[in-house]
Amino acid sequence: MANARKPGPVCQMEHPVWVGDGTMCVAPSPAPGPVGTSTLVAGAAAPLPRVLQSITISIAGGTTWDVAVRELYRQGAEAVRAQALESVRIGGMTAEQAKLWAVGQRNALIKAARDQSSPIGRFIAECIKPTSKLRSAGDLARLGKNAEGIIESSAKTNPWVNRVTFVARYLGPALLVLEVSFSAYHVANAPENERWSMAAQEAGSWTGALTFGWAGGAAGCEALGAVGSLVPVAGNAVGCAVGGVIGMVGGAVLGGWAGGQAGDFVYRSLDGSQAAVAKAGRSR
Repeated sequence: MANARKPGPVCQMEHPVWVGDGTMCVAPSPAPGPVGTSTLVAGAAAPLPRVLQSITISIAGGTTWDVAVRELYRQGAEAVRAQALESVRIGGMTAEQAKLWAVGQRNALIKAARDQSSPIGRFIAECIKPTSKLRSAGDLARLGKNAEGIIESSAKTNPWVNRVTFVARYLGPALLVLEVSFSAYHVANAPENERWSMAAQEAGSWTGALTFGWAGGAAGCEALGAVGSLVPVAGNAVGCAVGGVIGMVGGAVLGGWAGGQAGDFVYRSLDGSQAAVAKAGRSR
């Protein structure tokens, strides 16, 4: 019957098929239905769920990372404020000098945090507050703030970004737990002789989705960022953010598929090698 077994040579050593004990051959077979709608490996996920899983894994991993980056930025901004105030107190800098230093350090921290963020995180941050619109000490002074007020404001974080971070703090880990549950379900529902193979595929898919998703996002950011730099002011940042999202999604899908294939290949290779060693031992 078509689709009744995995394609490839029939070999009980390299591609073993589980056969139940007994007087009759009891082997797994596909469920009844039209040709091409079933598979021997019950735990194998359909292409679309696999694609969605890879994208979700990449987004969840990046979101969890962004929360950590945001926390480091918050701590850094607080340290800048404290150091500026202390420098004024001990006479190391005047209030005017301290405000310029604090604002410069705060803006540098923002840019560094954007550079270390995931493509999704960078895209959201640029939508809320573009890097091109960061305020200088002069801009804040024109809003009526004195030197002390400007120094104090250097530790304040954007309330909209804080709300997004609050959601991401719980959303990222929750999505990771959900995807781990799906992977465990795939392994548990695979035939007994295919469970280790499925576990290898899941591990490879996770590794590929995370690594290729991040690499694709970085490459997309560089590519469209270079194109966007032709547009004055915000072109580079917007191009980088959009390219990062596109690259991350494409990289996650490709990486998830390639990682799953690689995981299965490694498992089959190791399993075949062990079977060959066992056969050689029995023939002695």
